[in-house]
Amino acid sequence: MYALTKKITGAEWKKTFFKWVKKLPFVKRLVEKELDKNMKSMAEDLTAQLKGMSYQRYLPAKGWSKDRVVKEIMKCNELGWFCTA
Repeated sequence: MYALTKKITGAEWKKTFFKWVKKLPFVKRLVEKELDKNMKSMAEDLTAQLKGMSYQRYLPAKGWSKDRVVKEIMKCNELGWFCTA
């Protein structure tokens, strides 16, 4: 009974409306197509940005010096926003 008497704000109507619209088959396909396009673009950008980079897959046998650690951090910072997330 409370749900029927509750006053619904404009933001709630908007949220509910778009939630329903996104479930429509043709809209869902459009959204998925756009998401796939964006994911592909991001993957290409990331691949290009990381080209030629070496990866540290294992811990070194001997620990790095402070200067080496700072150098690696600076190198990662130069990559841009992909590595700062």
